[in-house]
Parts: sequence; structure tokens; C-alpha cells
Amino acid sequence: CSRRRVAGLMRLLRDEGYDAEKLAAIHAPIGLAIGAVTPAEIAVSICAQLVEHRRALPETEYPGTLLEQTNSDLSAIRYLAENAEPKALLLVLTSTGSTPVKSGALMAVNKLGTGCGTIGGGCSEAAAMQRARKIIGTGESCVIEINMTNDVAADEGMVCGGTMRVLIEDASENKT
Repeated sequence: CSRRRVAGLMRLLRDEGYDAEKLAAIHAPIGLAIGAVTPAEIAVSICAQLVEHRRALPETEYPGTLLEQTNSDLSAIRYLAENAEPKALLLVLTSTGSTPVKSGALMAVNKLGTGCGTIGGGCSEAAAMQRARKIIGTGESCVIEINMTNDVAADEGMVCGGTMRVLIEDASENKT
């Protein structure tokens, strides 16, 4: 039983001298009781338990990390799946303050800088796209922070006043 294994592991860690307060903060999901049998069903039950746990916490414990942008542009997903040309995926991981999009927003871009979707437009999107074009075909990925809170951001036309962390990942089929 998974519950027994988790309890045994916690006992072992406690016996090895790990701090009880830190151990108490560990959340080891074993899934909701939905009668899951197959690995896929068990994965769904564990994901459901993670959602249940996260939504029960005050938002201040996970500011900006919930995928808030649930209306992602399906054309960007379709472009990633169906278009064989070298391209990159840009995904907003977190957003804090006033930002043009929230976490979960995504776009795809090719070497020429065209594509589908948006991560907010303007100077911030242009900067992310410039970085993405350098990653296309390399097999690499990176996370960049776009800061729209300071005077420089205001001078560059970023009027929102928040920050976003954006994952940029090479989504090319033929990576070098």
C-alpha cells in the first residue's frame, strides 16, 4: 500500500535525524480514492489530489504559480503539433502583479519570428521572441524573467507593472 510506504519513508527520515518540522511540511500524494487501477488512472488520481491540495491553500502560499490562463490559443498548440518547421514554445510559468497575461499563456514562434498565440504582446513578447529565435534548433531551453515594474520598463513601453517568468523551449523536430 502506498500509504504504508510513505509512512515508512517518513519514519526512516525521522530516524536518520531529519527535522520533524520539515518532514511535516512534505506532501506525498498517493491519489484520491477513485478506484484507479491502471497507471494512467493512478496518475489522474494523484494529479487530482495535487489540485485539491493546492486549491485548499491560501493563494499567498503560491502567488502567481497557478495556471490561471485557461483559455490558451488552440492554434498555437495545433501549430506546435502539426508544423514540421523549426520552432520554439514560450510558456508563462508565473506572473505577479499587473501583467498582460497570466501563468499558462503560451505561444509558438519560428525562426522568422512568426507563429501563433501570445504571451502578452509589446516589448516583453518581442524580447522573449528574440531569445526564442536563438534557441530554435539547439535542443536547449531557458527561463527568463520579464520585469515590467521599474523605470526602464516604463521607458520601453511596458506599462503593466508586474513580472513574468517565461519558459522558452526548442520544440523543433530535428534538434542539432
